[in-house]
Amino acid sequence: RALDTRWRAMADLGQCLDAHAEFINEETMAVAYCDSAALIRADGRVLFKAHVPTGRLASHAWGSPDGRLVAVATTTKGGSAIALAFDMSSGPAPRRILVYDTKTGSIVDSLKFTWVYASAFSPDSSGFALVSGGILQMFHLPPAER
Repeated sequence: RALDTRWRAMADLGQCLDAHAEFINEETMAVAYCDSAALIRADGRVLFKAHVPTGRLASHAWGSPDGRLVAVATTTKGGSAIALAFDMSSGPAPRRILVYDTKTGSIVDSLKFTWVYASAFSPDSSGFALVSGGILQMFHLPPAER
């Protein structure tokens, strides 16, 4: 919105209090909330939405620059069993990043990561970089389906 226009909601994320959003280009955001991830345009149009597998929550989302892929960091609800057994974590534990093809809605890759992570798509959307546990990994992603 412009500074002199009224505020309006872009999207309704339901009852989710923990959400993350970031722009992937001038008009589209990748959004992670509750058990879902989405690509949402600045005008409010939902371009893509996926639910993460049962028992997981979406904690962070990235969109590829061309909008054809969405990566979602997922956590297990209630923390990992080993962490809970040793009383090391009372909250959600990060588990893996799922990469979705926005055209088909299918998962094209599943990447494991540790507690601290950072990641990004390559400028041409053909690769995904993941820094996790002090190790940088580069993943080649499948080409777009035609």
